[in-house]
Amino acid sequence: MLAFRSSLPRRLTPALALLGSFAGCGDPLVDTGYRGVSRWQIQGEVVLDEGPTMDTTHLRLAVFWGPGDLRDDNLDHYSEQVSTSQAAQVPAPFVLNLFEAPPTANANGAAYVIGRVLAYLDLNQDGRRGLAEPIAGLDVPTALLYASAPLPIGQTPTSVALSAGFHRVLLPQLCNRPLPGPTTAGDCGVRLGRACQNDLDCHPGQCLQRDGIPWPGGACVVAEPPQGGCRPAQASYHPAQSTLGGPSGYYLKRCQADPDCARPTDRIAGTYVCDAGIGACVPGESTHVVVGADAPVNPFCGAP
Repeated sequence: MLAFRSSLPRRLTPALALLGSFAGCGDPLVDTGYRGVSRWQIQGEVVLDEGPTMDTTHLRLAVFWGPGDLRDDNLDHYSEQVSTSQAAQVPAPFVLNLFEAPPTANANGAAYVIGRVLAYLDLNQDGRRGLAEPIAGLDVPTALLYASAPLPIGQTPTSVALSAGFHRVLLPQLCNRPLPGPTTAGDCGVRLGRACQNDLDCHPGQCLQRDGIPWPGGACVVAEPPQGGCRPAQASYHPAQSTLGGPSGYYLKRCQADPDCARPTDRIAGTYVCDAGIGACVPGESTHVVVGADAPVNPFCGAP
């Protein structure tokens, strides 16, 4: 297993800042036969961790799925979707196509399954991960969710209802843990999601510029625990990636679709997108699979 660490590496290349769409068509990744239009697509970049280096010869990428709807952070318990596997280099862009549902979908009556994009060393070069072959890295700040049917609140690990199909969600998720009740029906006087450079731009809220990952151009939020005791009802809550000396989480701009998160001050379309797990506007940066001997693993669930 990889060591737990909350911060992302700083040596991320910006070449794929616009990537991150999850639908489209592509070529098969394992065989040469035409497999039709992919049901989902993940685009991103493989990058090096700042920690100890490792030999990346025979490096491969694939989507791995957990055991049913168990929220399990032990990556050795995840099963490879072999049809997504492909050879990889560091640093380099990648595209993973998913042509079918996860192999663990509906296992033991599961309502949903959780996935991760993992890198591993294919030492015997058979195109799949063996039990003795080491995991070399993963997409640190996000996870995947697949639901075979629409799910209401209370039947998913997300804060909002989950539509059928594939989703990418920012970690950690709240996992239906209760929050303190709101104190106001409004937004606490904060223009949630507005671009900012410092807290004065968001008064009486805060300017969130980094929390495990960069928040491009800053975003006005209300931190938890709240200053002045105000918790906005017109917001969505997201646990902080790291709580050491900082807030336990943030109230973010609520959304239903990506266009709700578009800001006139953002130079790049899709700078912020609507996260399917929390129903809030979050950074829309592409997938970064971090490879290294000490690459971080973020837990799926977080507490307020």
